[in-house]
Amino acid sequence: MTETRLSLDLQADICWIPLVQGVVETGAPVMGLDPGKTLRLALAAEEFILHLSRTAPGTRLTLTLSREASSVSALFQFESSPEDLWAMNLTAASEISQDLDQGMAHMGLLLASRVADRFSIALSGRTLGVTLFQDIIYPDIEKAEVPSTPLRGTLSAQACSDPADISHACALTMALYPEPLYPKSFRTPGNIIDRISQGRFHAGLVKDEAGTAAGMICWQIPSRRTVEFYGPYLFSKGDGIAQLLMDHLINQVARTEAITLYSRAATPDLPPGNFEPLAALAYKQSNGQKETRTLWFRHLREDMGCPVWAHPVLGPFLKGTYDRLFLIRTIREYKDPGGGRPARSLLGTRLGADKQEAFIRPMLDGTDIRENIQRHIQLLVNENYLNLFFTMDLSIGWQAALGKDLTETGFEPAYVLPYAGESDKVIFHYVHPHA
Repeated sequence: MTETRLSLDLQADICWIPLVQGVVETGAPVMGLDPGKTLRLALAAEEFILHLSRTAPGTRLTLTLSREASSVSALFQFESSPEDLWAMNLTAASEISQDLDQGMAHMGLLLASRVADRFSIALSGRTLGVTLFQDIIYPDIEKAEVPSTPLRGTLSAQACSDPADISHACALTMALYPEPLYPKSFRTPGNIIDRISQGRFHAGLVKDEAGTAAGMICWQIPSRRTVEFYGPYLFSKGDGIAQLLMDHLINQVARTEAITLYSRAATPDLPPGNFEPLAALAYKQSNGQKETRTLWFRHLREDMGCPVWAHPVLGPFLKGTYDRLFLIRTIREYKDPGGGRPARSLLGTRLGADKQEAFIRPMLDGTDIRENIQRHIQLLVNENYLNLFFTMDLSIGWQAALGKDLTETGFEPAYVLPYAGESDKVIFHYVHPHA
């Protein structure tokens, strides 16, 4: 799949809204977005321009519309104060409703963040990059009937990008494994096929000499030094299928820069002995029970180490984890240098459709960030989300400094994902309300 991109330079002025609408409404369908999603992206872009015309009139900006694997995005790049983006917080609606006179200037930003499927923020100096995404809609598939035909001949593992093979393997996985053990995108394999075509996702199959699929392994590379895998998924009872899949995975990723390999959703068919537990997570279920989910990890090559930032409250947890996993780290305490810190922060949220989980991640720092975390906790608990997680990147000093705020608001560090960012990421789990 070739990359499609369209850029437009303009000023923050309501007179350009029709042009922006026309660009999105014409370009997004060419990039694969359906009419309903196109209208939502056009509305989000319109509201974003409206917001900038009110808060930073005349600001020069660039709009870039592009196709990215399984979504179409609108990227806005401009110079402005990052704290103006606070209205993209999940909790912003209640704040604006309490003071409509003050909040009307930010209503466009609130609407833009809500009609988009998700958004991301990048800050470089005073230049902000705000990306609004709309996901392409793919058809759902049904679970496949598991074949009873015995495997024939020698088994072999191979990379797979064929749409028919991928779709069939996803349908078999859905029939044989519970939902927590495979990505939700398996239900819409067109999503996976597009991501594979752009190198964003990878799959390997084991087949017999007759071409029958006996198993599948999948993986993605969230950062250049780590690989996350899903599986192995076995479709037959032949000996050695799981090991063939794991060997194929390791042979493929050995060609990359990756240092570590981990899984948050490995199946019980994972061959013993090659991995060690990263963590055992007590995951709350809708029936009130807790399910223990084990995360697995292994080194791919020698770890030369790296520095990480941390608040002292995280010191014992990090040291214990690094010693157990033989990770070489220099733990540095981040101290707020003072001055220039914005008043308002921004947190991003990824919500599970079944309310099983919600992930919070810090996007922009601000002096109100502790209160912002508390507002998000209260909202998500009131909305009955069962498992709240908070992702912290230890390569970013101000994020690492949130360790104390998180532990004092009911979060506990659950596990470390080595090299998942520029260095490591720590995932916190909300375990109890805290005074």
